Amino acid sequence: VVISAEAGGASTPSGTWLGFVLVDSGGVIAATATHQAREGRYSFSAVVPPGTYVLRAAAIDPLGRQGSVERAFRVRPHAGDELHVGDLMLAPLPGSPQEPLQPFVDRVSGASVIAYLETHSNGSAPRPDSVRVHITRADSEAAVASGRSSVAVRDGGWAMARTIVPIANLAPGPYVARAELLSGSSVVARTSRPFSIAR
Repeated sequence: VVISAEAGGASTPSGTWLGFVLVDSGGVIAATATHQAREGRYSFSAVVPPGTYVLRAAAIDPLGRQGSVERAFRVRPHAGDELHVGDLMLAPLPGSPQEPLQPFVDRVSGASVIAYLETHSNGSAPRPDSVRVHITRADSEAAVASGRSSVAVRDGGWAMARTIVPIANLAPGPYVARAELLSGSSVVARTSRPFSIAR
């Protein structure tokens, strides 16, 4: 799982501390992290077995203002003959291909974003070979920006795609990123996520 949090806004002083704890259904801590996030955003990853989890995230800025949020989610085991599609993530372009992605939670900025997806195919499940991403306004399905990329296949049925989508010409406001996974010319899965553009 990839865990990401944002705190504050444009007026938030730099140096906000973010803390995380991931707890399983038995009350056992599965992962924890703290980080001084200069831009108010931080991401980290953890490998966890299938089950139900609660994520608790808290923040405190240099002025002493505090906030927290809690989210529950479930990690499902893989079923046979299924194409599993992870959450669609948006992230700024890293400085180099070797740097890990730092996904946005909601407030997206920059001239371009990476739309990132992971998939897993079991048995006779379809295996996507490309991904098409469209960005639409929240109240429309007409694309205002698009990108396409090939799928990189890894061992054990895992695959991933990084699609660069330009957003420099988009006005601030709410949007939806919509991804279509293709095998040849056929759409085999779709996923989407809302976000907002901040300048």
